Amino acid sequence: DLFHCATAVGDSEAARGLIVRAVTACPVYVSPRRTEQQANVLVLSPMEFKGMRPGRQLHFSSNYPSQIADRLKDEFHFSSVFAEYPSGREAATSLPTPDVIINNVVNADHLLSEGNLQALAEFADSFGVPVVNHPDKAVQTTRDGLSALLSDVESIIVPKTCRFKRHGKTIDDLVGEIEALFAYPMIVRTVHLQQGAGMTRVEHRQALSRALAARPDDEF
Repeated sequence: DLFHCATAVGDSEAARGLIVRAVTACPVYVSPRRTEQQANVLVLSPMEFKGMRPGRQLHFSSNYPSQIADRLKDEFHFSSVFAEYPSGREAATSLPTPDVIINNVVNADHLLSEGNLQALAEFADSFGVPVVNHPDKAVQTTRDGLSALLSDVESIIVPKTCRFKRHGKTIDDLVGEIEALFAYPMIVRTVHLQQGAGMTRVEHRQALSRALAARPDDEF
């Protein structure tokens, strides 16, 4: 609740602090051991406050690694670590030695903007086992990167996408850069949020200026 309140009022520092507190309190999760399990699977998990509860449901969100952990728990032993954070990587020494790793930290724009890619990739490689969805591969799926990859595919309409940086620029500077590449209407959004969060449709120059003024992120 505190995290959602901090996010609602735009207090990113408080939200970040709450994430660090949660990761420090529960950096790893180890599922129950069953005699018939054949191998150890380690999931590198993102820290998300979606329906947050302690333990397993904090580490395994609703996407496919969570479904795999549910459906294959009789065959494989699953562990999870918040590998983006130093406290998680340090606590991973207490986990069973993995036979395979599934990387679930896959938001490429988040990895790039937060500067977590190198540390996460080195951590995944440190176990010397196969890594499904390696960070070096996942990072290729940025919004602008995917737009470029799919742009030549026949019968698929792909919107033109471009990443902008505001560092050292005024709102008028940014508006000029954007209007040189795009026509109205257009969508302005954060580089890493999903499900429509941080997204604004703008119809004209005044709306674009307002959207940029309300967006504190250095990249969008």
